[in-house]
Amino acid sequence: MNLIVSTCGTSIFTADASPETRKLLTDHANAKSPSDIAPQALQAIQSHVKRCLAELATLTSISTLCQHSAEINGLASFYGGQLSGKDHHIFMATDTWLGEQAALAIAGVLQRHGQSTEVKRVQDLRTDDLPAYRCALSELVQWAYTTLPEYRRNGYGVVFNLTGGFKAVQGFMQTLGMLHADECVYVYERSAQLIRLPRLPIKMQADSFVRDHLLQFRRMAMHLPVPSSAVRLVPEALLFVSESEAGLSEWGEMVWLEIKDEIYAGKLHPSPSAKVQWADGFERSVQGLERKRTQAINAKVDDLARFLETGQSIKSLDFKSLKGGAIQGSTHEIDAWSDGDAKRLYGHFEKDVFVLDRLAQALH
Repeated sequence: MNLIVSTCGTSIFTADASPETRKLLTDHANAKSPSDIAPQALQAIQSHVKRCLAELATLTSISTLCQHSAEINGLASFYGGQLSGKDHHIFMATDTWLGEQAALAIAGVLQRHGQSTEVKRVQDLRTDDLPAYRCALSELVQWAYTTLPEYRRNGYGVVFNLTGGFKAVQGFMQTLGMLHADECVYVYERSAQLIRLPRLPIKMQADSFVRDHLLQFRRMAMHLPVPSSAVRLVPEALLFVSESEAGLSEWGEMVWLEIKDEIYAGKLHPSPSAKVQWADGFERSVQGLERKRTQAINAKVDDLARFLETGQSIKSLDFKSLKGGAIQGSTHEIDAWSDGDAKRLYGHFEKDVFVLDRLAQALH
């Protein structure tokens, strides 16, 4: 059983289009919705899309379907000339109307062959806005690190089908696949020869840059302000610098997520925010924790810092006042972890700074 992630382009609409229609599709490839397209052009595009979908619904020949869609061609080659199976497919659509319509059409074909499908429209994944596009790639990194491990834990193999889609996305997804997929597959142009690239035993080697700038990496990962002057020794490829502030690039995001848990599991690290501090009693209360608990404490401090600096609601934090007032000097509690020996973090405010007092058993 596999999870198959396919990058999607619009070949299903352009394969048999006339030169005039192909130009029309290309000119409006980045439109986010039909309302972004002039009425006359929209009418012509919608008419063409409707014809393509109607024709697609009548096709039963796998070879003919492959001629209509690069994505389907890649999947059929993966299945040895068939499309039937019991895998789950995620089709990655650009943040455009045509991109989403194409992904939905391809998903429909796989559904008719008994496969489970879903379409993920990736916010800002389009090529007419470079900063937004890079944010979209960072979102893909986050998605990969949070979604794919769960499928693997449930017994799925992970395959990236990179036959379709835009080159700018394919290249990035291939790199992501080298870290997270069991294999990447693609078919060159209209051939039936499947090229398989197995997962490589590699890790993102940038530990020293992260450890030397841990405060800044933690803040950039939380989208908190970091002056660009504070990361001038970090490789440019890991950063996205806007005016005088720095954030993580899509590659920086990948590096951070690769090594974050290992760093956090080692020890309690200093707070990433002036709004979160702790007393000596707090450090004593977290000494000797097993590694996964130490990792959880550092991550919870991040959540608390983000909450206090931005006001953003973080459900997992469960930050609330203690019932009945202060207890041993603490006025608030935070969920540390809820499995096993569920524990809480207790603390109090000193003006606008929250001071962590201790880690202890929940009071209820």
